[in-house]
Amino acid sequence: MTIVAKIPTLLDQLEKIVIILGSVIIIVFPLIIFGYRFELLPIILAAPFLYSIVGSISFIGLAGMLVTVVGLFVNRPISAGLVLTVTLSITPLALIINLLGAGWFDTSGTNDASTDVINPPTYYYAQDLRSPDQNSLEAQTARYLSGMVEPMANISSLRMGVGRLEAFRVARYLVELEGWWVSKSDLHGGRIEAVSTTLLLGFEADIVIRINAIPAADQGSILDMRSSGRDIIEDYGANAARIEDFLIKFQALLIKQQNRLNLKPVRVDTVPAAT
Repeated sequence: MTIVAKIPTLLDQLEKIVIILGSVIIIVFPLIIFGYRFELLPIILAAPFLYSIVGSISFIGLAGMLVTVVGLFVNRPISAGLVLTVTLSITPLALIINLLGAGWFDTSGTNDASTDVINPPTYYYAQDLRSPDQNSLEAQTARYLSGMVEPMANISSLRMGVGRLEAFRVARYLVELEGWWVSKSDLHGGRIEAVSTTLLLGFEADIVIRINAIPAADQGSILDMRSSGRDIIEDYGANAARIEDFLIKFQALLIKQQNRLNLKPVRVDTVPAAT
């Protein structure tokens, strides 16, 4: 029997493998989420399981595409079970990517990101919220300065042509909109500490926002922000993405408020990250 004659049989076998593996993922993925959220499965086991699922889904996608494309050339009907399994299996992948951030394939080498890598904002209250087995809150400044970790390209200090108190109020309002739990809010000190919790697995990150006044001659303020994950050793860019998203929304809110009050346009400049 020639290879061409065996193709339908090979496709049948590959399709069975895809459906079985996909069915396992569809069952196991919710169990991992349930186990971690209710503290039945530690992060040291949950994370490898998630990465294994990603690899399996990649195989399912490629194998499903191969079965479909080759099947069209040999006039083999496309199985509804195959289409359904591939579709349902891709859903966990989308959720994982959303959890870890769009740049999760590019390792950052750290679980801590800051707009200021020389003098990053300091946590005063987050330490009491972390257990001994969670990541340290020690700033990773030395790793940035030594070149071990590259400064995040898309995040840097934000210099504004508004006073510290006004900038603080906008930042505090946005923190509420983001749904972060505020552990400390100091208006006169220009500091906000909060906790972000991911919707899917409940991964927590401690956030600190620092707003300092610029010398009176400039009559402005400068905002710095830091985000540090509690459980995952490698954040795959999730903390940097959180900061970048916040800064974009913050600038939009600040400008919108100035327009509503019919004030002079806000000057917003990003301060290049130190190298």
